[in-house]
Amino acid sequence: MNYTSFYNTYVLQVLIFQRLSHRSSALSMLSVARGLAARTGRLTACSGDRCVLGPAGRCQRAAALRTSAPRPAPLPPAVWLVLRPITKLAAVLFGRAYRKWWQALPKNKRAVFMASVRRNRRKIAAASALVGGLSLNYYYSHLQTTPVTGRTRFVAFTPEQIVKISQEGFEMMIEEHAMDTLPPDHGFYRTVVRVANRLLSANRDLAEMQRDWAVTVVADDAHVNAYAMECGNIVVFTGMLLMCDNDDQLGCVLGHEMAHTVLGHSGERLSKAHLLDLLMILPLAAIWAFLPNDGISVFAHWFFRQMVTLLGDLPHSRALETEADEVGLHLAARCHPMPERDPRAVVEEFRKMLLEQAAARRPHPKSVPLELPRAGSGG
Repeated sequence: MNYTSFYNTYVLQVLIFQRLSHRSSALSMLSVARGLAARTGRLTACSGDRCVLGPAGRCQRAAALRTSAPRPAPLPPAVWLVLRPITKLAAVLFGRAYRKWWQALPKNKRAVFMASVRRNRRKIAAASALVGGLSLNYYYSHLQTTPVTGRTRFVAFTPEQIVKISQEGFEMMIEEHAMDTLPPDHGFYRTVVRVANRLLSANRDLAEMQRDWAVTVVADDAHVNAYAMECGNIVVFTGMLLMCDNDDQLGCVLGHEMAHTVLGHSGERLSKAHLLDLLMILPLAAIWAFLPNDGISVFAHWFFRQMVTLLGDLPHSRALETEADEVGLHLAARCHPMPERDPRAVVEEFRKMLLEQAAARRPHPKSVPLELPRAGSGG
């Protein structure tokens, strides 16, 4: 079995789901997977004073953004694919086995065991401190500075690994879903290329924009969505294009999605999920070890997972979306030479239009006429 290819496909699905989860349901994710494109036109980062559609190329980096040197993960990504479900399952099985063993242990042997724990408490504390110290060293050794914003974050994977994962997964889906894309001579395709080139040309001094970009337009009017991948693929659904009235609105959308790529949010999301999995090992083992039966343990396991999502995953995802909003507005604003052209107004108009269209599609409850009391009636 090729674990590397399997891991690449799995991680790509995770990245797509995390990118779409704040806007659509799991059905949207499946539709996105079916709609990934086959025909791609390459965008150069810059070419002279403007960017044009043409062969893939890279421009010389004009100005380097402040960022720390990435550190590779201690194990290959394919190994983490195997370890991720195994560690959770091992924690559950260990905790459950410990509970069964403790419940079957006679009271006198329980007392002997607790006495042994008290005698070796220093060794247990030293081992715990060693594990905690190694964990802190692992965390701090993988801290990086986010490009543009300068925020400190945890990243367990190198940019090369994330790019390779997204690229291999994208190529696999290209072969499978070649019939769902628009050709380069289509009007929608040319529109996306024109707007993307404006963004690239206006921001060509940013080092993180210097990569091989490619455009794919998916013919799916039902999905109002667009996203950019770490390998440089910009995917836009025709549903999003139908929502945009002009290039300015589409530019704000693409600026937001390209900001995710510039900021490396996909690798950060994947690293955050990896870190949470490691931190959940001991709590999961404790849940299954100390709760009295499997039924309560199952409920506590589910509740703990929901709390992690509510207090950890969702706030982090919203923070990344807000950061992409801010950086995306800066990218879009640089496309407008006139100072009175404020991209924030374009974004607000676009959001208002989306809300109005969503309200128009929502079924309205039938109104019930109010029956006024008759004159002279009591009450």
